[in-house]
Amino acid sequence: MPILQRMTAAAPNRNRLNPDWVRQKVIEEIVNYEESYVGNLRDVIQGPLKQARLRTDLFSEEQIVRIFSNIEELYLFQVDFLGQLKSSLERIIHTSQIGEIFTRNQNRFVEIYG
Repeated sequence: MPILQRMTAAAPNRNRLNPDWVRQKVIEEIVNYEESYVGNLRDVIQGPLKQARLRTDLFSEEQIVRIFSNIEELYLFQVDFLGQLKSSLERIIHTSQIGEIFTRNQNRFVEIYG
């Protein structure tokens, strides 16, 4: 069973007006988005980027860099960031403290995406 399903099952009160339930859903959405984003980056690296590198008759290294920019660096950062998010999740998701992870990685976000 995936980590978020285990945590959701362990969550005490699923009342939609409960602030803990709302917080839990926000955290779940952030983690789900990050998982999807990492998968999308991986797919581009393993698909189009890999194929472009194989086709030296069509794409120069300069063109590849222009098209794909720093996608591999983004991927490595996002994998690490997702790992930090997941490792910070507690058994009961609504008590998890993930804000610190965003703060800790603030400079790296600016450096990579800025």
